[in-house]
Amino acid sequence: MLLCSANDRYDARLVEHCRRLLAQHPALGAISGNAIVSNEARQTAAPGLRPMWPSPIALSPDDLVRAWRRSPQFVAAGYAIRRDAALALGGLDPALRWHSDWFLFAAIALAHGYGFVPEAFATMTMAAGPRYSDGAVDWRQERVVLDALVRRLNTLPAAADGFRRGALLPRYDLRALWLLRDRDLRWMLTPLLAWRLLIHSLGYWLRHRVPRGLVLRLRALLRS
Repeated sequence: MLLCSANDRYDARLVEHCRRLLAQHPALGAISGNAIVSNEARQTAAPGLRPMWPSPIALSPDDLVRAWRRSPQFVAAGYAIRRDAALALGGLDPALRWHSDWFLFAAIALAHGYGFVPEAFATMTMAAGPRYSDGAVDWRQERVVLDALVRRLNTLPAAADGFRRGALLPRYDLRALWLLRDRDLRWMLTPLLAWRLLIHSLGYWLRHRVPRGLVLRLRALLRS
């Protein structure tokens, strides 16, 4: 099955890309690719993500965790997941709101393997009015969703292990350190996760205070 946000558009070749990779790796549970970002206000369109790999690749769950430890970025607009695996997990969890599709994709990838194709799978439309995911930038709402997400992992031990080892969260904010002090949630906190919370929060703070180019160079230096 394919998922894509309501105001994004599938690329016409998405199914073709997925079929080609599945022909070589039929057990894969989740496949994603790159995205084109269309900014309606500026009337521009450009690749949205730097390709994680230069050619199509299939990763086992352990390979995926190792990739997450290098970079937590792995999903763009438009992707394919196994329908039976999605149903087994109960589909989209309303409590996870704007992160429900991201969580479902990650959990399936951890169970069945992940495929990446360095081609545009969809076009993401920006500056087109309010989006459902805008709530993620409101920490009062986001902390409730992150709390629900980690509690959901408490019911999925295998996925929880992958999320923890990969230091994976849908958003990194230093304020989550206080959230993860909860006895039922603190298992998620690792040195790598704490480092990511710090670095990403520093990046958000610098974004509006120094030139973007300098921020990107500093982030690359700190991640190296």
